Amino acid sequence: MTDSVVVDASVAVKSVVNESFTLQAQQLLKDVSLAHQLIYAPPHFLGESLNAIFQKFRSTDPLKHISEEELLEAVTKLLAFPFRVITPPNLYLEALQFVKAHQQVTLYDAMYVVLAQSLNLELWTADENLVSLVGSVAPWVRLISDYPLPEAVSASDQPEETTSEEESAQ
Repeated sequence: MTDSVVVDASVAVKSVVNESFTLQAQQLLKDVSLAHQLIYAPPHFLGESLNAIFQKFRSTDPLKHISEEELLEAVTKLLAFPFRVITPPNLYLEALQFVKAHQQVTLYDAMYVVLAQSLNLELWTADENLVSLVGSVAPWVRLISDYPLPEAVSASDQPEETTSEEESAQ
């Protein structure tokens, strides 16, 4: 059975914008929902997530840019996201203490880490830098790339092989 989780903005964005590890982010959220568990986030989650999506729309990099239609679709999906924003009484003070002890971690990221710790839940993130900075002291912080996909999804996600006739027709 899947437990409730904390997710950060990077996982939320991956769940609504097609990019690397989108399938893992979508599978995590699906599994949590099917298990009738909750998805928690700190107060800045929605603003941070919306900003990240908007930055993809604003980007001039063709590998990152999303169209206005994709922007509106992603924002609509995100706003329907079944997350529960909570602010435990000592969240800000504990996040400040965490940042003081781990000076390369941002306060925003520390709020996710501390929230997950206070709820005794895993924090799922796509932020490899965060995991490398805190993984040894915060083993509840997990990379979304490590989230398991069902074998049927994993196999169907593989690019199809093309025959030489198909390749020459392309």
